[in-house]
Amino acid sequence: MAKNMEIINGLNEVEGFDPAAFLRKLQSEAGEEQLYLDVKYRKLWFRLKYPLGKIAKRIIKLENDYAIIESRIYLDRNDPEDNYISCAMAQRWRTEDDAYGKKYVESAETAAVGRALADAGFGIQFAEPGEEHDPNPVDAPVTVSKTNENDLSPEDDEPLPEEPVPQQKKVSDEVGSEKSSPKGNKKEELSEHMSV
Repeated sequence: MAKNMEIINGLNEVEGFDPAAFLRKLQSEAGEEQLYLDVKYRKLWFRLKYPLGKIAKRIIKLENDYAIIESRIYLDRNDPEDNYISCAMAQRWRTEDDAYGKKYVESAETAAVGRALADAGFGIQFAEPGEEHDPNPVDAPVTVSKTNENDLSPEDDEPLPEEPVPQQKKVSDEVGSEKSSPKGNKKEELSEHMSV
């Protein structure tokens, strides 16, 4: 990724796995080309590097119109609760105008996991500097400058399947249902389903 910095290239390196092969090209609002690594590939990368690791998720706040989710990354599933290597939160609002607004809990979960994995070094934040914000990805994609565009190999130009939001556990389906736990606490029931 950062071709001139060997130490960065070795960060979370997994033999036989190149995250750059899974980058997607996006267009910024300004029309610039940006690279983005979907959360499902970040999770795959993490699982390959730390097969005994854990991605924990917790509902911080769940309302009818928004959700706040926290995600923590652990190198080992037996690590104590406060021994995580990264932690991130995400908030998503329920909207009726797009396919993902109705799945606001799932979207917040995906965003929190993606941000926590990026903070743990499972992202492309070092591929090339870029501050442009795109509201759909879980974190800011990396802008491809014209001077470094030639650094991409020809196979990087092959289109990857479009996937706006990676599939996660369907906790959002339970939010709108009339199901409740024996105690009647939907928030507690959802938190149990979200722990990985």
